[in-house]
Amino acid sequence: MSQQNDYKWNDYTLTAREVGEIESPERLTDLFHRLRYHVDAAGHVDHMVLRLDSDDLRHQVTSLYKIATDPDNEEIEVYLLEVRSVTQALIQELTRRLRSLPKSYLLVLTQDYERLNFVLLERVLTERKTGTASILRPRVLTVDRRNPDAVSLRVLKRFTFTEADALYQWEKLRGAYALAEWSEQYFNNRALFSDYYLNERLTDQQITPAWAEDARPMGREVAGLMASAREKFSGKPEVTIRSELYEPLFELLGFEATVGKVGSSSADTPDYYLFLPGQDKPIALALTYVWNRNLDDHDTTRDSQTPTEIPGAMVVSFLERAEAPWVIVTNGKLWRLYSATAGNKATNYYEVDLEEALTAPDQVTAFKYWWLMFRREAFTGFLDELLAASVDYAKKLGDSLKSTVFESIFPYFAAGFIEDMRKQGVGEKDIETCLGLVYTGTLTFLYRLMFQLYAESLELLPVKELTGYGSWSLYLLKKQVAEAGGDALDAAPRKLAEHYSAESQELYDWLKWLFRLIDQGEPKINLPTYNGGLFSASTDEGQFLEQYAIPDRYLALGLDALCRAEDDKTHGLAMIDFKSLGVRQLGSIYEGLLEFRLHIAGEPLAVIREKKKEVYISEKEAQKRKKRVLKVLQPGDVYLENDKRERKATGSYYTPDYIVKYIVEHTVGPVLDRKFEALAPRLREAQKAYRHHTDTVKARGGDQSPELFWDTHEMRRLADDCLSVRVLDPAMGSGHFLVEVVDYVSNRLIDFLNAWGENPVWALLERTREDIIEEVQRQHVTVDFDRLTRVALLKRAVLKRCVYGVDLNPMAVELA
Repeated sequence: MSQQNDYKWNDYTLTAREVGEIESPERLTDLFHRLRYHVDAAGHVDHMVLRLDSDDLRHQVTSLYKIATDPDNEEIEVYLLEVRSVTQALIQELTRRLRSLPKSYLLVLTQDYERLNFVLLERVLTERKTGTASILRPRVLTVDRRNPDAVSLRVLKRFTFTEADALYQWEKLRGAYALAEWSEQYFNNRALFSDYYLNERLTDQQITPAWAEDARPMGREVAGLMASAREKFSGKPEVTIRSELYEPLFELLGFEATVGKVGSSSADTPDYYLFLPGQDKPIALALTYVWNRNLDDHDTTRDSQTPTEIPGAMVVSFLERAEAPWVIVTNGKLWRLYSATAGNKATNYYEVDLEEALTAPDQVTAFKYWWLMFRREAFTGFLDELLAASVDYAKKLGDSLKSTVFESIFPYFAAGFIEDMRKQGVGEKDIETCLGLVYTGTLTFLYRLMFQLYAESLELLPVKELTGYGSWSLYLLKKQVAEAGGDALDAAPRKLAEHYSAESQELYDWLKWLFRLIDQGEPKINLPTYNGGLFSASTDEGQFLEQYAIPDRYLALGLDALCRAEDDKTHGLAMIDFKSLGVRQLGSIYEGLLEFRLHIAGEPLAVIREKKKEVYISEKEAQKRKKRVLKVLQPGDVYLENDKRERKATGSYYTPDYIVKYIVEHTVGPVLDRKFEALAPRLREAQKAYRHHTDTVKARGGDQSPELFWDTHEMRRLADDCLSVRVLDPAMGSGHFLVEVVDYVSNRLIDFLNAWGENPVWALLERTREDIIEEVQRQHVTVDFDRLTRVALLKRAVLKRCVYGVDLNPMAVELA
């Protein structure tokens, strides 16, 4: 499956041994020479070259070396910085210093050559009120020199200079860094499927026989079409890439592809309808774009026939019409799958970088993650089965976690707090009196952990940044605990109890510090402020968590039970895929806990089964009644019990998803229908006036931006009117209905706004994006600006403007 035979276009075959040899500037220079860069001017340079001449930076950066330049026109420059310590603060300062310099920079930072931090300074253009501004975003790949992982080797291999010029090479480098930020090694799964199933079940030939099929013949044909694609198709019109790439690929994948519209048309139809041979109903639709076009936003920087079209938004309209259950979106390089069953049709997708897959060290595996998911056979039941299996996995995982929370996780944490209260001299009667606060404090602690686990799984927290948050993350802590416990299901609790002391509270101190940083933000680890009440230290629960701690033994046992579960395949312990859980399962756990109260056993208690329910009775009573005892609690043990003395929550009060969807559609839907009918004429006139204004501005010349048209009182009011839907849940619980409302309203609004490529809502969201960028710069942190798409910001606007909730329980409101 080699991409092509010409040496020039093949990446250098980089080995772990060669990475392990990078222990000096000379060895790094040798590596970039093998990667086909010019190194004639390599050597020690003064700090002034990169404007690092302040006393502070001269102290932090002990030596600066120029390593290499691109062989085209020296637009790309590579520098090595030997530093006293690699910190996020230093990377941010270097980024600010180099912002005004004209070249494209790749920096290599190291303290002792044990870790090498390859920092790509990506230039991002953003619109400001004063005009277009240029900012740099540092993208960091941290490589363990002695033991580089597969992703590091794959990205470093892609550093090889293979492109026609420096501009195309820089695009290649950006694409390689994107791989390192993906959810998994071979694919980017945005909560459409279960990562666990894609990694463990899809590759199991006993479960998925298709994985055993020989993909190499097909791989060779696809590689032939994709050979030097960046040079061949960059800047070319869509008609060229259609005839030379898309249509041949659709044929190889087994589809009969019928053209829906020509590339230059903005007609309200897909680019292609994909059929099974001999059938008249499409099994999928395809939206195709020019090479490497932005798939998440409008794109006016390339030779695009549809610059105002937002591919990720157009998907929603086609799925809403139910012409086909699946939509493929591609720019040649990236291939995405969208499903009509997704909660948020615009942001839930599966993605593969085909160009990168064909150059991966394990080409066959990487290629199969594209071929098996996009070929004709995938749309005849394979993808539906994968979706169903993912949903089933999430449900089983949620049910299992819910049971574990009640039986062990919550009691471990609560018992830990009570143990610390005793150590601090709180009497038993006083502990009994404030069990309500212990309960709500434990609940807050549990949900702080669950929030972090969920946010880290979606990389909403920068967990992969090892120069910042990643070195202090919950991900790192749970791995350390898991290593201490081992993989054996039965042996883990014993090993953890032996490894961690009941006298120490180092783990809790770590978490308390991390909670404080999440609440307040910390530039030193590139963490913006998440100042919600859940992490606040000023609430009653927050003050409790500040005053008391969970000893390491209790915390390790509870955390491991929260983060790992039995693997059905290996029957050992494996990390829980929190991304698969979703907010509904997390809400179910919380609402189940609301039924229960915390108790301390005053005598030996037995758990028995009575009328299909587990209940607590005294051990003496169980013996007298000759009941089979499931578990025995000793005096002083902590447990949860509801008013019926039941041990487990039933969950019967939790409204099923299909009922929630039905209620939302039939209550909110008619309101939106009336609103859209009233707004349509106003938006039509606004778009007409904007286009006239744009023509006038262009005819006059000058620097005035046509986008200022939207920044008037009238247009701002029109944007507000588009977002003026108000939905109230008067008994919100953990927000189950409101989560569905946000998805439903977002999908409907996107579909509605797709009829107007230029509209005041998109302009409002662009201003929001500018405000966010300015705010994170003020906080001296960086975020992935590619995530600030109009679609994502629209969902954010719906969340902030359209949904309201009330509940008697303040914790419910905070969690929602």
